[in-house]
Amino acid sequence: MAKWNTPTAFLNETLGSAYDMDGYPAGQKYQCWDYGDYFWVKQVGRSLITKAGGYGSVRDCWLISRNVNAGKDFDLITDKKVLAVGDWCIFNGGADGHIGIIRKIITTGSIVELQGENQGSIVVNVVRFNLNDFLGAFRYKGWQKTTQPVTKKKTDTEIAKEVIKGLWGNGSERKQRLEKAGYNYANIQSIVNKLVTQPKKKTDTEIAKEVIKGLWGNGSERKQRLEKSGYNYNSVQSIVNRLLK
Repeated sequence: MAKWNTPTAFLNETLGSAYDMDGYPAGQKYQCWDYGDYFWVKQVGRSLITKAGGYGSVRDCWLISRNVNAGKDFDLITDKKVLAVGDWCIFNGGADGHIGIIRKIITTGSIVELQGENQGSIVVNVVRFNLNDFLGAFRYKGWQKTTQPVTKKKTDTEIAKEVIKGLWGNGSERKQRLEKAGYNYANIQSIVNKLVTQPKKKTDTEIAKEVIKGLWGNGSERKQRLEKSGYNYNSVQSIVNRLLK
């Protein structure tokens, strides 16, 4: 039955459109309730009720009929501080109250961007809305959950190399920053000490000159010793051949 999988899909599709679900009132058909009712009908297959037996005000969607409107499809939200994008908010202000769906949280518990109908425009638009008259909100349970991408944590060796480059500061500052980022300072420092005391690897040209002097043996022995020491045999041999010309 569900037409939209995410709040964003619904918000973007309906922005700028106009909805009249009941032809009432004749002189101003496009009411805030119509927009909410359109969502209820298309998403869960039933209407948004004000009160049983006749036309009520929009605030009655919450004050009188919130449990019926929620059913099994919506959670009821009463704390303004936990409101989220996609929540349908009911307000008590004005002659009949108001309903709209949150597009963005501006200030937690205080101000939102509310998308709705009859908000100073015939079509669905977005306005900044104060939550002072907030009564409650319906949160559709079927929205697809979105998760934050997991950032892969760097290895201790990678961090140690960054420390050597000076990217983590010095002394107590380094210790505080590493521990705040979730790294073990003692482990990192141990790797740093090992890395800075390792002898500097010779260049291929330096090794080629040693090969010519016979310091690396000959044939397969030379190849094995060079590769075991982390050198590219073919690269070194190419330099040897060039130097001997």
